[in-house]
Amino acid sequence: MVYENYRPMISSCLKLNPNWTYYLWRDSDARALIFLHYPQYMKTYMRFNDNLQRSDAIRYIILHRFGGIYLDMDVECVRPFHPALTRQAAFLDQERVEQTRIAWGRQFSAMNSLMGSVPGHKFFQAMSDRVLLRKLPGDAYSSTGPNVLTQVFQRFRNSPAIWNWPVHLLPPSVASPLMDPNRNWRQLCRYARYGWGSRGCRMLRAKKWRMDDRNGGTVAVHRFLHLGYGFAVRQRKSLFNLTKEFGSARVNFYLRRPLLFTYIYFLTTASGIYLDMDVECLQPFPSSLTRQAAFLDQERLEQTRIFWRRDFSAMNSVMGSAMADRVLTKNTGTSAFSTTGPKVLTEFFKEYKESPTSWIWPVALLPPSVASPLMDESEKLEVALPESQKARQFGFRLGRHRLPHAGVQKLAPWQR
Repeated sequence: MVYENYRPMISSCLKLNPNWTYYLWRDSDARALIFLHYPQYMKTYMRFNDNLQRSDAIRYIILHRFGGIYLDMDVECVRPFHPALTRQAAFLDQERVEQTRIAWGRQFSAMNSLMGSVPGHKFFQAMSDRVLLRKLPGDAYSSTGPNVLTQVFQRFRNSPAIWNWPVHLLPPSVASPLMDPNRNWRQLCRYARYGWGSRGCRMLRAKKWRMDDRNGGTVAVHRFLHLGYGFAVRQRKSLFNLTKEFGSARVNFYLRRPLLFTYIYFLTTASGIYLDMDVECLQPFPSSLTRQAAFLDQERLEQTRIFWRRDFSAMNSVMGSAMADRVLTKNTGTSAFSTTGPKVLTEFFKEYKESPTSWIWPVALLPPSVASPLMDESEKLEVALPESQKARQFGFRLGRHRLPHAGVQKLAPWQR
């Protein structure tokens, strides 16, 4: 789902470039890509306070991993991307020189609103290392955006790597011919009397304050919608479904099941305790549990044996560790239960506790009474259990998994 403001921009690029496959990158896709292929960046990525910083950082990783062309959603295509551009080893957009000099007091500025690369390009590896190996001070512009991008570009083009991995800085007229309409340039020029700012204002006056510099070589126009900033909240229109609008054949996602990844990602990157939202806490979690290297909830044995015909079943409703490598690299089956849920969790737990690694990194399987004392009342049981067995009462019970199933209206025998 994206804002209606972006519809004409996305539509223009898909229509003018019919051979393109459009990938929309969501937050869950970005986290999965970093976790699977760039784990050294995850700590810094999660420490970013601003979503704009995450948005900046992930685009460098995507281009290094997959190559292709990255465009901000507020970039409108006005002509097809010609082979002379798409066959570049790597290229960066450039801000209008007048804007850079007036607004930032610099000679030029690379822009990350439109970039392209072949897979594995050393420049984007250097850029990713710069912004993600260690968190840089400042806001998104300084720490992950055009400011640091320009700095890395200047260093890279003066290094020996440029001979094997060239990077082309596009003329501003190719994709950024507009001055940002959100700024009052005449007002800014009243106070720009020295340095680069003064030079930029002289250039703008010589062009008779022309805000649009597009020409025959312009292929795209950066519209500067700034919908990610707080000041643009009122300008955001309603959301629309991108896949329904343009078809699943043209619009793709890195992850097909982003929500199934969430709990795995949370534990492996942040550590701590994961609980499903339908788990009710009855008393504080004791230190004897929270200090475990890892622990897993366990389903009630009666339920496991009746429903799944197994000896026991680990549950992912309450956990304190991770198993993401197994889930994300060995994903066989058709349902969440068998591919990312209790079934694969139980299989992995059995294998893991027999391995030498378990001696160093132990995993405790909690008794069902600790967090899952209830039977799932949304399923019909062929065996009617007595009233006293509906929920066993033990002193060491920290939580109660409520097992709500939205839309299911089945009654257990004792509810009839």
